[in-house]
Amino acid sequence: MTNGHAIPVVALILPVRDELATSLAEEVLSQRDRSPRSPLVVSEPFHGQLLLPTDPYDDLSVMACLLNPRSTGQEQSLANLASDLGIKLSAFDHLHEGMGIEPTGPALVEALMRIFVMLYRHLLHKGLSPVYETLERPLGLVLRRMEATGISVVRTPVDLSAEKPETKRQWSGWPTRFVTATTGRVHPTWCQTSSITGRVTARNPPLQSLPKSLRESVVAPNGRVLVVADYSEADFRVAAGLSGDAALLRMFRKGIDAYSQVGILAGLAARGREREVGKFVALASLYGATPRALADETKLPQSVIESMIAGYQDKFSTLWDWRQEQVESFRAGLEIRNPWGRLLKPTTEAQAINHLCQSSAADVLKTAMLRLQDALPKRAQMVAQIHDELLVECRDKDADAVAKIMREQMTKSIPQLPVTLAVKIGAGKSWAEATANQQ
Repeated sequence: MTNGHAIPVVALILPVRDELATSLAEEVLSQRDRSPRSPLVVSEPFHGQLLLPTDPYDDLSVMACLLNPRSTGQEQSLANLASDLGIKLSAFDHLHEGMGIEPTGPALVEALMRIFVMLYRHLLHKGLSPVYETLERPLGLVLRRMEATGISVVRTPVDLSAEKPETKRQWSGWPTRFVTATTGRVHPTWCQTSSITGRVTARNPPLQSLPKSLRESVVAPNGRVLVVADYSEADFRVAAGLSGDAALLRMFRKGIDAYSQVGILAGLAARGREREVGKFVALASLYGATPRALADETKLPQSVIESMIAGYQDKFSTLWDWRQEQVESFRAGLEIRNPWGRLLKPTTEAQAINHLCQSSAADVLKTAMLRLQDALPKRAQMVAQIHDELLVECRDKDADAVAKIMREQMTKSIPQLPVTLAVKIGAGKSWAEATANQQ
């Protein structure tokens, strides 16, 4: 125990004082501007009651997942990490991510350092150290601060009668059964390792699956508001940037609704539903959905869908040429990476496109979060990140300034993805109200 708390394995803070550990770390840590004798922190979660780091730290699970993306969400054991690297670690077979332990001596320090060194060497060899150093490593600190802050909630009866059975089971007792007694808030664990595309997810509770009907219960305390920003047409803009399609890029630059432009191709059959149909067909067909499946989903004749897709491919031919190139790369077994250098391991042609777009959208948002961490006023704090959406809690009087900063930082150009970005932003006393006020 340390300071009265069991320290989770993947939130383990170990001063690098051991001579062997220091010599092991020296080579890889020399790659960055940092002393090898500074504290080395190995992964999540903190929940606010443990020591909250003030500097970026090293996360073994994140390093491993960059090398071998996984989507199972299962706990990562030290033994499995070691086994993947050919390191025998039988003494610590039972230690899993998030499991409370007591760091008792140099054996554990050495074991962790050996894993760290091997992982970092692999990152360097695979060309993954830039995405780790510039995105994932500093983002861990932002997420720990979000965990420590938590989200404020109203404990009122909730109506789940219209939800599916699984949703009712998952969210029964919300928010009371998730509230931490000492803070009165919900403190989700924000995870960088549970999505194969690199998207950040929440667990305990999985806030990304919170029904919209319950968003009214996520609130700001007295004197404060929530400012909520949501990227507009995120995946489609990302596809435009990845493909370099001039026609599509021009639409986004001029503020033209590209989804509606695709929907118009359905003619009179989609009258009044142009944007809805266009959004679905634009993305689903790009990701490999068949005309038959699209017809069933949109309730339009298959002949209309086929004509619509033909027009879509003609209108944005460069986008579709890029799609074909990615499919051919996948078929040839070539390595697939997004513009940040993130390694992707799709198993189907559809995933080869989908994972590229989704991982890039996730990295756009991570870039924005890192920018916002430095730009927000001191008493404003990011409290949640859901898909393409960011929630910031701030003082009432700072709401306009925070909204302006969020718009500036989230739409600022990104070298890795040359496309015009847009966000909808709104403020309110609850998540639902802020979303309703977005413009």
